[in-house]
Amino acid sequence: MEIERTTIVEEINAIIAEPLREHVEFNWYAEFKVGEKTYPALKVISIDILRDYANAFGDQIYLDCAIGAGTFSHLIYPFREDFEVVIYRRHMRPNDKRYKPVEENVVATTYRGYVLDAGSKVVESNGKLGTNAEMGDLIDILNVKIQLLDPTIEQIRMQSVGTIIRDKTTPVALHYLFTEVSKVADGDVENKVQGVNFYPEPPTTSSRPPLNNEVQRHIVIPHGTPFFEVPEYLNRRCSGIYNSGLGFYLQKKNWYIYPLYYLKRFDEDRKTLTLVKVPDRRLPGSERTYRKTDNQTIALVTGAARHVDDSENKQVNEGNGVRFADARKMMSGFVEVEGNRAKALRANNNSEYVANERKTKLNNAKISDVRITSNNFMEASRLARRQGAFIQCIWQNSDMDSIFPGMGVKYIYTEKNEVKEVLGVVHQAHHYISSVSSELTSTQCQVNTALVLFVERLVPEEE
Repeated sequence: MEIERTTIVEEINAIIAEPLREHVEFNWYAEFKVGEKTYPALKVISIDILRDYANAFGDQIYLDCAIGAGTFSHLIYPFREDFEVVIYRRHMRPNDKRYKPVEENVVATTYRGYVLDAGSKVVESNGKLGTNAEMGDLIDILNVKIQLLDPTIEQIRMQSVGTIIRDKTTPVALHYLFTEVSKVADGDVENKVQGVNFYPEPPTTSSRPPLNNEVQRHIVIPHGTPFFEVPEYLNRRCSGIYNSGLGFYLQKKNWYIYPLYYLKRFDEDRKTLTLVKVPDRRLPGSERTYRKTDNQTIALVTGAARHVDDSENKQVNEGNGVRFADARKMMSGFVEVEGNRAKALRANNNSEYVANERKTKLNNAKISDVRITSNNFMEASRLARRQGAFIQCIWQNSDMDSIFPGMGVKYIYTEKNEVKEVLGVVHQAHHYISSVSSELTSTQCQVNTALVLFVERLVPEEE
């Protein structure tokens, strides 16, 4: 297959032709803060950032850095239960050792640090640390692995809630709780939650199908409920939030609440991501892999990609439809009494539907595990998971700031010299920031991102 015969080559050429000034590299460095004292790391070797938008609510970050053996063992390790790590990102011109003005281009982020190597080099006394920090730094340099935790997450995860909310929808209740609990977090202004991005912002019109707009008379959340269990509690026990799964995530001091399996987001989002798959080994190591417009980022997938579709297996075994009894009819209206006889009509008391018609016309609408329920949104969410597939791909020299939780994505590829596309949402972004050189004085880093996308099924076209 020759990619030059397709229209994809036009987008590839447009990205490659982007001027250098539009593509900025970064220098990353770190400092350890113990009380009022600060100890700089000699070099950032790598920063591993896992953002799992489907199964987690915050970043999982690991720092690998080089630091003087004496400084770490004598001055940092003894305070391992209470120290901070400040990560600095500074703009750097491509192919230029000179930095732009520091005051305009440095972004600093503070984390709580946790030492992964629990052993003390001082206790081991293997002769490489000397009697003080200065001597130890002259003798050896350590590679230290530190887990970094957002202090906002650290505080909020200890919060519990309990309340009664009347005459509101579950999305409005969830939006309110996220807003109020986020105000409780202590700390500097830059460490506070800046806002809640709810998709779509409640209350909304009925023209936006993924959101539950049914007003509940009472939403009761038991006292002592851990805050991070509240979204699932509302989703399962209080009529549901979305009809296509529920995700929530804190990124860059903003909460994002979104449907996990809603495949129409690309057409509705204000900012989107378009990925163009390039055949392997066509543009290895290219420095220009994306371009940005006012409302979208268009990127080249120059690394490996994998497509995994388990939807057929799930629909055959778990069902492409569902049946359950309506709990609201159990106390009244379940039967009609006439002539001393009680008659229960299935059509009046059951909810039965299929997510999509199968080609074989053999629809598998199984009885729900929760046989009596009024939570249509939860049942629909289980079906939504079975309507799509997954794509795993690698975006080299990526722009990690362009990706936000649950954003709409379009994946473009070629098949038989024809351009094809599938729509989906981002489920995971795994960013790996690494130094381009092993030399201690080298400060240039590159960012590669592994993406997991939930996308539409590939259905054969009608002949």
